[in-house]
Amino acid sequence: TSFRGKRIVLLGDSTLRNMNMWLHQLLTTKEVGILQSLSTLNLSEANDLLVNTTWKKCGMTTHGRRELQCVGTQKIPETNLDDGTEIRFVWGPVFKENECPDTESSYEYIKSLRPQIIVANMGLWWLHFQTKGRNQKGCVAETWMNYEHWLNNTLVLAEEAGASHLLFKTTNFICDDKYTNRYARANHFYRKSDEATIKECFDSIRDSASVTTSNEDILDYC
Repeated sequence: TSFRGKRIVLLGDSTLRNMNMWLHQLLTTKEVGILQSLSTLNLSEANDLLVNTTWKKCGMTTHGRRELQCVGTQKIPETNLDDGTEIRFVWGPVFKENECPDTESSYEYIKSLRPQIIVANMGLWWLHFQTKGRNQKGCVAETWMNYEHWLNNTLVLAEEAGASHLLFKTTNFICDDKYTNRYARANHFYRKSDEATIKECFDSIRDSASVTTSNEDILDYC
């Protein structure tokens, strides 16, 4: 209830994007019986109930990958409630594979929204099982190595946007049994600190990282 009537921005990667999808479903469904029953179900049962009822009625799907998006489009839903609550998800920073992160466009857009509350998280996007999952350039890995810089930039953003509250969502481990295919294999090797895997990671980051980034920091990242 503390967030009701507020302009809220969720700034982050797919973990917050997915949360935005579920929030949109929960807050806009008019099926009171479904909402009342959620508290009596475990997480899997609640997910199945939403996916099989209100989710499909709103024209949204998991597309078989458990990735939540609108059917036939990449549009991310915007939530506008009768009590004045507005929720927007913003990618931040904007990433393209094998390119360096861009924060300027996302941050300028957020400022234009004049949010009262910003919920931010970036972590998993910078930790994508280098060489065995999704490869990143050195500059992306360096963003994780210098995480405090991102925290500070986000604080400055909140101040410039006029937000009264800035909340940082924690970055959590993904359960091992939820990984599939190449990510399951990657998780297996990284979990046991496989020497060859760590070396591949180090070499790929070292080749594109700044000369001022130490070998020790790269090894810590890997």
